[in-house]
Amino acid sequence: MIGVNYYHAWSPDPELVANWVKWSGKPFLVTEWYAKGMDSGFANTTGAGWVVKTQADRGRFYQNFTLGLLESGGCVGWHWFKYRDNDPNSKGADPSNLDSNKGIVNLSFEPYAPLLAAMHELNGQAYSLVAYFDRAEK
Repeated sequence: MIGVNYYHAWSPDPELVANWVKWSGKPFLVTEWYAKGMDSGFANTTGAGWVVKTQADRGRFYQNFTLGLLESGGCVGWHWFKYRDNDPNSKGADPSNLDSNKGIVNLSFEPYAPLLAAMHELNGQAYSLVAYFDRAEK
């Protein structure tokens, strides 16, 4: 298996992800990706993630992106980067990890409900979606 960080795209590029499998002969895991919401109160000036207007839009991004991963047939999983938002007051934090809404939860560990609901909805259907995409390819 290979691990890939995937940024700067609303959807996975089907040709690119097919090539990862072709070139490596192995399935892939998307190890880092996220979208930042402008309604979070953060400036969102750091980090490589896609920027959207709302937490609901973050949920739509999650669903759209993961559907592309599931459809690819070569993806064995994904890891949203990261669990908790960046703390702008953190001393010694990496410069790419400041002032950005990267988390599933805020600094007080409160979940972003629209994002989490969209994640839950898609994740609960992942296996049936894989079966659907597998049948569609035949």
